Amino acid sequence: MSIETTYFLGAGASKAFYPSLPLAGELTLDYILGRRGVPVGFDEAIERVERYIASSQWSRERRVITFERIYSCFPANLPPYFPRENLEICLFRKLRIEGVGAVPHSWLKRTLYSSNPILTTNYDTVIEWDVENLSIGPVGYGDSGLIDYGIPEDLCLPLPSGGPRMDGMDKKLLLLKLYGSISWSRCQQCGRYVLERIYEAEAERAKMGRGKCRGCGATQRNAVFVPLVGAKTPDDQGLIAIWDKAERVLSESDHIVFAGFSLDPNDRGITGLLHRAARSQRPRRVTVVRRGRNPEVLERYKAIYGDRVEVYDSGWAQYLLALSES
Repeated sequence: MSIETTYFLGAGASKAFYPSLPLAGELTLDYILGRRGVPVGFDEAIERVERYIASSQWSRERRVITFERIYSCFPANLPPYFPRENLEICLFRKLRIEGVGAVPHSWLKRTLYSSNPILTTNYDTVIEWDVENLSIGPVGYGDSGLIDYGIPEDLCLPLPSGGPRMDGMDKKLLLLKLYGSISWSRCQQCGRYVLERIYEAEAERAKMGRGKCRGCGATQRNAVFVPLVGAKTPDDQGLIAIWDKAERVLSESDHIVFAGFSLDPNDRGITGLLHRAARSQRPRRVTVVRRGRNPEVLERYKAIYGDRVEVYDSGWAQYLLALSES
């Protein structure tokens, strides 16, 4: 099997169209707990995390530590504050996409109909948001069935809005979220996934044990994502399936386009994934989309792909614009 083009997107790709989205280094505890004008007492998740911090007598300095360093300090399933679950909800809300989609629809349509996959390390729902707002028949708001997340169907519970594509076609966009999504959860009892959007009230209730699993009736589901901590190795059955499929996709791609991804050398999981896939002698071309010149980033890609690497220096938004005009 040969795939024409695979897109590998990092946080910079989302930020190119949604500048308000924070990068990992900007996600301090203070930022995650920011009220954005919401009065004290209005947001229960923020209040519970704040009460846990106060009860633990944390110093002020800990509030400026980034999420990837502070996350493990919040215990899971600990009453009465449930600190980790509530911190996750606070994080998820800060990564919400609101307003009209901005990613060029022409690129998403071309990607959908050409069966070109998208791989991403982002938790956010930028791609989902824009796919659901494509003008393809009567689709939208999670009802279209346009996306295949790469988790086997027998591991997932069907969504109430699930079913065949609403426009009557069979193609789906293969979107492999290597670190999971802010909108997914897994039942603690039966282990089945619900790949729903965070905008559904059920998704948020489930993380706090306030909703029932439609499969077994259990009342607690865990978030499904890999915290930006350490080696970032997936240890979840669904995420492992995604990584396995990602390796196959990368090894079968003639062209890989990397955008908004610096290929951090400390991220051994992703580096190992790319090295393993490159043993197939593919891709024939690698395009690194960046804004500004950073020779260190380019050398990281050349260490894996050698002289197959080409550079596009005008940024992701301009790259997609040029692609749509070609």
